[in-house]
Amino acid sequence: MYLTSGFRNSTTVIDGKNDTAIKTIPLEGIPEAIAFDPSNGRMLVTLNVHLGAISVIDDKTNAVIENIPLKMETLKIDLNPINGNLYVRNTMDRTIGIIEPG
Repeated sequence: MYLTSGFRNSTTVIDGKNDTAIKTIPLEGIPEAIAFDPSNGRMLVTLNVHLGAISVIDDKTNAVIENIPLKMETLKIDLNPINGNLYVRNTMDRTIGIIEPG
């Protein structure tokens, strides 16, 4: 399980069996929302609205493997597991951005 911590610019990995924190993953901004991609085992974390980026975390290594810059102020995120599309809410103009896999 992953829990965002905006005050610490990090995401914490929680062991679901005994409810203890096992690792803190530093991020380049304040995490806002998180989604899991079951097709590749990656967590996708939106970073604070003014940064406009997504951090990609590998669930096997619990490390950030990529930061994806966006041309929008992000806040919410959701993933469609059927087609792999990532839906990101643009808080600036109240639209939804769609990021296709690949």
